[in-house]
Amino acid sequence: MQAASEQIKMNWNLQCHDAAEFLSGLSPESSKLILTDVPYGVTTEPFDVRLTYTEIKKVAREMKRVLTPDGGVFLFLNYKQLSDWERGLYSAGFRTFRTGVWLKSNGLNNAVPYPSNSIEHWIYTTRN
Repeated sequence: MQAASEQIKMNWNLQCHDAAEFLSGLSPESSKLILTDVPYGVTTEPFDVRLTYTEIKKVAREMKRVLTPDGGVFLFLNYKQLSDWERGLYSAGFRTFRTGVWLKSNGLNNAVPYPSNSIEHWIYTTRN
């Protein structure tokens, strides 16, 4: 057990906003991790509109600006978006990318409105 002086202080701030708008209001180097589930563009819901490449580049620049030097970005996304997000993140100065697939054991139970909800793709990158 850690001594009280050695305990890690957790400081979480969960937000649900337009990413570019929200990030533009944050101070530079103020976030250690950005975790987001970007719109997949697979439904007709107004919140589920895929970002254009221009919008992705804008969001990626803001992500880079607000991350601490040792910070990172973790994105869940549709497989059709992988290339645009990798290119957009690269254009913002991110250089190391890890990609993968999360295979959900109970994903088909909630397949509506996402037809392939048992598989979710992700990208992880760090500021430096």
